[in-house]
Amino acid sequence: MFLAEIMILQIMGNFANSSYAPLAHFIKGSFLLNEAAVGLITSAAFAGSMVISALSGLVVDNLGPKKTLKISYGIMSGGSLLAYFSTTYFMLVAAYFIIGLGYGMVTPATNSTIMEEYFPHHTSPMGIKQSGVPIGTIFASVALPLIVLHYSLKYAFLVLFVVTAIIGLLVKGEKTYSGSIGKNEKVLSHVGEVLRNRTLIVVSIITAFLSWGQQAVFTFFVLFLGARNFYVLVAENLFIVLLIGSVMGRVLWPSITQRLFGGHRVKNYSLIMVLTGLAFLVLPLGAFSLIEAGVMALALGFTAVAWNSNYVTIISEIAPKGKVGIYSGISMTIISLGSILGTPVSGYIVDVTGTFDYMWIILGITLIVASIAFLISGTRLMGKQAFPEAIID
Repeated sequence: MFLAEIMILQIMGNFANSSYAPLAHFIKGSFLLNEAAVGLITSAAFAGSMVISALSGLVVDNLGPKKTLKISYGIMSGGSLLAYFSTTYFMLVAAYFIIGLGYGMVTPATNSTIMEEYFPHHTSPMGIKQSGVPIGTIFASVALPLIVLHYSLKYAFLVLFVVTAIIGLLVKGEKTYSGSIGKNEKVLSHVGEVLRNRTLIVVSIITAFLSWGQQAVFTFFVLFLGARNFYVLVAENLFIVLLIGSVMGRVLWPSITQRLFGGHRVKNYSLIMVLTGLAFLVLPLGAFSLIEAGVMALALGFTAVAWNSNYVTIISEIAPKGKVGIYSGISMTIISLGSILGTPVSGYIVDVTGTFDYMWIILGITLIVASIAFLISGTRLMGKQAFPEAIID
């Protein structure tokens, strides 16, 4: 499978999964929700991903990534169709849970494909592949609000269904695939092997905080700008600027790792977390004018959303050959807790305080503390030269 094909599958998967972000304003108005209820929709999508992630890793390692992607798009199309027919808030939450179930298979499958096709020259392809995540959100941010404004919210969900269903039909599964995990082997033994890997657990727990921050941005950034009297379309366009910053970051961070730290993942990941924390702390002080908001959007994208390319590279390098799927899946299960638990908490903070400012400040302080903890614990676990076998182009 060519890199372009892998990237397109990553793009269109996130087109569906991240649709809650550009549609948050319209969902809030249509279903008369408060901020905490909006955050619960994000949690539903990540709860779906968390439920399926570990299982999807086993599916990838046994059936093959192409068959897994075909299944995932079929599930996402089902969730999108339910969203189209949703007449209540709880039906919509269930729809995003199903979309999350499908999307939870995409990243383990694409990670496995990259490692099979490009190792040890996998770092740059992994970053390019992960740039498909914000590109998918850009597509959603451009297309879906326009569909809602010209037609209705239901038609935006109909577009999601059509796109995911067509891709699911077009993806061809492997005719034969030599799985690395035997059919007669116990699933629990493999799960136990992953859970005993302290490096993976530490990276995953720390990344859960980054995931919380990222989903707070996706869910509340447009609403935050609306509270500062930006028009909806202006706020949506600024969200696109944020996503452009994310694409830049996901492509550039792997080379930054090599140039600044000689490929040392721990130092680079800690730097991203510190910069993300600082961006959150500065956000309440700025974003009053269009220029300020544009600069902040680009900075947030480059930090708070761009960390994912480094994360998937680290996890894929930790995993033994042929087990990238299950390692990625279980790690994603852990980091999903950050989104599931953190996003409603973020909304609750806004509802209680009456402002978004305290939410950003709490996130900023949390991430700076987490970065220090990871720099200490990660260096002890991984040593001075993390993953020297990776060749970074």
